[in-house]
Amino acid sequence: AATCLAATACLRPAPRAVLPVPGPRTNPQTITRPELSMRLGAHEGAASLAVTGSAKGDLEFHREGPSIRCSNGALRREFVIRPRTRTLFLGERSYPGALRVAVRPDGGLRAEVHLDLEEYVTGVVAGELPLLRAFPAELEAQAIAARSFALARWAERRRGGQAPFLWDDTRDQVYVGPHVLHSSAEREARTRLEAAVFKTRGQILVRRDELFDARYHAACGGSTSPLSAIP
Repeated sequence: AATCLAATACLRPAPRAVLPVPGPRTNPQTITRPELSMRLGAHEGAASLAVTGSAKGDLEFHREGPSIRCSNGALRREFVIRPRTRTLFLGERSYPGALRVAVRPDGGLRAEVHLDLEEYVTGVVAGELPLLRAFPAELEAQAIAARSFALARWAERRRGGQAPFLWDDTRDQVYVGPHVLHSSAEREARTRLEAAVFKTRGQILVRRDELFDARYHAACGGSTSPLSAIP
């Protein structure tokens, strides 16, 4: 069942108003959207990072002993870089929000993007579905599943005493940031994606009145297992 997430209740179950299904749907409740920390798997442990589109121009970061050296001469344990407009670029990949570059305990650098939950969900749906041929209902279902999984994993890591984060790859969910849309088909697909995320904003899956840890896969090999068979 899809429900509305109560304001600031992203990390623990809270009373929720169940949406009427089937039949005409009411507008989902407006919520205070939390910010997530997304760890960039492709750059984990990198010796250097090149960032473009920042408010302070193009920057490079290199590990220098226990610290990080920025191309502007600064030497720190970590840097927070904000975009000049809306997105930052690491190579050909773009990310909304601020980027945190920190020393990785096991060596190299660590890159994390701090972004809005709904922006994260938009990027996950773009990464997990073939947008050009996906129907609106598929996009909406994937948005609800992705949002539910993200909040469940966030809460799980928080309970484990870790600083909560989500990977941007198959260790959690594949995230694809905004990119240049070259064709009318791509622009139409992006419009359908944004409409689906907006239509389902704040909606999550629950089971026995608890946030449901929604798992899904790209290919099941022809069969699936019942919930009772999963540890």
